[in-house]
Amino acid sequence: HSLNRNASLDGIAFNTIACSNGHYYLGMDNGLIILDGNWQPIENELTALMQNTRIRHVITDGNGAVWLATYSSLGTICYQPDTGHMTVYNADIGMRECFTRTLLERKDGTIAAGTSDGFYLLRDGRVLQYFGSKDGLLNTTILCFAEDESGTLYIGTDGGGMYSLTGDTLTLHGSN
Repeated sequence: HSLNRNASLDGIAFNTIACSNGHYYLGMDNGLIILDGNWQPIENELTALMQNTRIRHVITDGNGAVWLATYSSLGTICYQPDTGHMTVYNADIGMRECFTRTLLERKDGTIAAGTSDGFYLLRDGRVLQYFGSKDGLLNTTILCFAEDESGTLYIGTDGGGMYSLTGDTLTLHGSN
């Protein structure tokens, strides 16, 4: 038998997977499955909250927290597996657009969250910065991030080119 069959995962489409502390977090268009190290499902407050929610990306940060990019009004969720504590980053804390597509932990521990209306830098339960059309993004649909050794953040858009963020300076690379 395969692990998929043992965990009843055959035929399920996953958007993303991340590992934290021996558990696997599998995001789908209709929720989250958490599997333990023996591929047995775990149901908890996070899986209950994510029921019928589209999850586009899951990452773990350097402290073992699990970050979920939900494509819903829930926004971005930071889940602490050890305590079950959740921090929700959405309109309630100042995000204009909560439908999150992609995440990246930056070298300083800040989380970059890409949405259809730009990107946010998140940490400690609040929005540190937001970059959108007023900041020079010609296409605000963010699909991916990368960061180099110097801390420059690279932002890939949906057909609008690539940008870089160095300090507070956002630069378009290429022409539009």
